[in-house]
Amino acid sequence: MSRIRDIAVLPLRFTPEEPYGSARGLVRSRSAGLVLLDTDDGVQGIGEVWGPPAVAQAYLELIKPFYVGRSVFAQR
Repeated sequence: MSRIRDIAVLPLRFTPEEPYGSARGLVRSRSAGLVLLDTDDGVQGIGEVWGPPAVAQAYLELIKPFYVGRSVFAQR
């Protein structure tokens, strides 16, 4: 059974030459984060977290101890 070995957030930022349209109007950049989850048997999962990557990383540090070492199939 796969167990979570590590979880990390890889910060991403896109800054185009010209502002682009979104639901909030014209914006000059977009930030997000890639969530990387590694298991003890070498499988890697990938997900996305929206919003400022620094906030996502800080939140991950708070919740990470509750997930590392648990089965990827555990529900909490």
